[in-house]
Amino acid sequence: MKQKSKQKRGFTMIELLAVLVILGIIMVIAVPSVVSYLQGARSDYYDQLEESVKTVGQEYFSDHRSLMPRENGQIFSVNIQDLITEGYTTEILDSDGNNTCTGNVYVKRLATADFEYHACIQCGKTDAEGNQEYISTSAFCTNGTTGNNPDGECDKVKDNPTDDCFMIRIPNSFKVPQCTTVEDSAASQGISLEGIVLNNGEDIGDRVTADTTSVDYKNIGNYKVYYTYKQVLNPAGEKYNFGVTIYDDKAPSDVTITMHTDSESGDVYNCPTRENCSWTGKDVYITFTATDKSDCGTEGSGVKQFMYRYGDSGNWQSVSAVKITQDNGQNIYKATIIRNTTYDGPIQVKAIDSASTSGTGNDFEGAVTGAYLLVDKTPPSCTSSGGNPDWINSGSRILTGTCSDANSGCAGNVTKEYSTDINSTTESPGTVYDNVGNSTVCPGNQTVRIDKTKPGVSISVASQNGSYHTTTANVTVGQSDNLSGVTQMCILLNDNNVGNCSWQNYTNAAQARSTNRGYDGGSVTYYAWTKDAAGNVSNATSASYTVYRQCSTTYTNWGGWGSCSTNCGNGSQSRSGTKIDSYLSINCGSDSQSQGCSDNSGCPPPPSGGGGGGSDGGNCCWVDWNTTAHGSCTTILCVVRPPSAGGCGGTCGWGDEQLVCYSCS
Repeated sequence: MKQKSKQKRGFTMIELLAVLVILGIIMVIAVPSVVSYLQGARSDYYDQLEESVKTVGQEYFSDHRSLMPRENGQIFSVNIQDLITEGYTTEILDSDGNNTCTGNVYVKRLATADFEYHACIQCGKTDAEGNQEYISTSAFCTNGTTGNNPDGECDKVKDNPTDDCFMIRIPNSFKVPQCTTVEDSAASQGISLEGIVLNNGEDIGDRVTADTTSVDYKNIGNYKVYYTYKQVLNPAGEKYNFGVTIYDDKAPSDVTITMHTDSESGDVYNCPTRENCSWTGKDVYITFTATDKSDCGTEGSGVKQFMYRYGDSGNWQSVSAVKITQDNGQNIYKATIIRNTTYDGPIQVKAIDSASTSGTGNDFEGAVTGAYLLVDKTPPSCTSSGGNPDWINSGSRILTGTCSDANSGCAGNVTKEYSTDINSTTESPGTVYDNVGNSTVCPGNQTVRIDKTKPGVSISVASQNGSYHTTTANVTVGQSDNLSGVTQMCILLNDNNVGNCSWQNYTNAAQARSTNRGYDGGSVTYYAWTKDAAGNVSNATSASYTVYRQCSTTYTNWGGWGSCSTNCGNGSQSRSGTKIDSYLSINCGSDSQSQGCSDNSGCPPPPSGGGGGGSDGGNCCWVDWNTTAHGSCTTILCVVRPPSAGGCGGTCGWGDEQLVCYSCS
């Protein structure tokens, strides 16, 4: 079974025409707006570009003051390509970013310190008729600049449109290297110096030769090249002209280096190489001298500074050059630096001229020249030795200062001898010197102890008892010493030979020393010496001491008194005792004493029985006052008191109011 296929249907002609009509309406409305927008954006771009270029030109002329106009109304310019070459800007492109813009920045002097700047640029592709996309349209750019008077302004006011309007088309300003003629320089740069005469903007075929006679091509400066055609003047009322800058294109000379010590006119110190150099400890005045001459013998831009460095890879430093005009009228440039610190190495220097101020892009550097320096301003170092904390009492101590110096070297070591009394911990052997006279005092850190003086000594001896001299004495030794100090002492008994000393540590306390004697009253002598830390021994000193003699001072321990030699009347009686030493308490012998006495106890009583003892007259015995019987009495019978008492048998007698009854034998 067959199926019926569907037919594809396209747009009708009417529909297509309707679409085209609508698109046309949109195009009519939108395109003018887009075109207007693009044109406005392009115009803004070039306005901003002109301002940027003008600013760059101002920076250029600020750095190159010598290229500024010097007379009111005078106009100078710099080419955009020069600004690019000298690093003031990068390549300037048109609004599409595809093509490089060309042109100039002009500076016109209005009055002293009053200038105006203009940027005249041409950008974009050039069409078949010679028109570019953009050409500056300011009045300054269209009415003429530094003598180039493109179509625009006549040499005089036209009273009638058919009047002549003469102008001369001339080159823009350009730069000429020193000692090169304008003609040669223009030819090398592809610049035609021929002036083209225009009348009402049309080339009438007349040509004007450039007048370069005012240009001194041997000397740097700004000059003008003039064009004379009938009475035609430029809008400034001058002959048509353009500026020429003669610039320095040569490097300055090699630098001559001269060196002196202490001043610029001091002793000559020249060291071309290290092998031909000697050390100095003085300040070195290093003078750089150079010239800046052109190929034709005239003065170049001049040396503005010298660049120098210490070592092959040191940092370059600068010092300003001073111009000195000599008697022959020639200029030299000099600068002096001072090296006043230690240095062992080369110095390199080169001269820098002022070419950039004459119109070239950069200053020129001369070749590097060099010399050598051996300057030692560093004192040597010193190590002190030879000290000793021990004391000596003979000979000497010698200190040594050992010198070391890494530069000019040491002139030698130093020694110092000590032989007299001294006690110091801060001694220095002296001063060391290097080979150029720098000096260092060696450290004062050495100990020197010398004591050759005997110490002093004194002695005193005292008893251990305050009342008598004991056989052991207290011996005290005194001393004096102003240096090493007494450290030992010696005490000998009855011996003044110091060789027999057994030395002991010194003490000023009393020492108990035996006399080696008994209490015999004998004398001894103690000798004493002192010794100091250095070993010096004092002279001997002595003191005598006498021991107490025993029993020379005694007291007696007495017994009782004996009976009176009589018992009736005056007699004598005695007693005995033992002598005792008053200090030693020992027996020193016996002693006795006698004295008078009176005893009436043995006398008989009086006959009447009165007072006193007695007898009854011839009896064989009697009794004393104490009722002691005397005579032949054998028995005391009784004692009756008072006498009036009775009753005692036997024979009775009187005894001092005592009735004593006794019997006889």
